[in-house]
Amino acid sequence: MTDGIRAVTAHPRAIGRGVEALELDHYLDVLQIKRSAFAGSSALAQARATGRFGKAHDRVSDLARHRLGEREETKAMIDVLLAHRTLPGHAVLAGIEAAPPVSSVDPQVVLV
Repeated sequence: MTDGIRAVTAHPRAIGRGVEALELDHYLDVLQIKRSAFAGSSALAQARATGRFGKAHDRVSDLARHRLGEREETKAMIDVLLAHRTLPGHAVLAGIEAAPPVSSVDPQVVLV
C-alpha cells in the first residue's frame, strides 16, 4: 500500500483458498482497545508461528503477566510492539532480550 508516493506498508500475499497472511502490527491499534482479544488473536498466532513473536517476547510477556496481571501485561506488550513503527527492529529486540535479566517489564525501560 502506498500513500501516493512511497510504500507505507507491505505484507506477503496469501496464496491459496482460505489462507490468511496477517501482520500483527496492523491489529495493534485495535488490540490496545480490546486487550482481552490479544492472547487469542490469529495475528499473534501467525507471528508466533513465523518467529516474529519469539521466545524473547514470551519471556517478557510471562514476566509482565506475573508482575502486572494479564490486562496490564497485554498493554505493556502492545506498547513494546508498537515501538517497531518508530525504532529499528534490532533495537526493539535487544531491549526485549535485556528486560528479563534486569527484571524490568516497563515498556519505557525495555525501549531504552
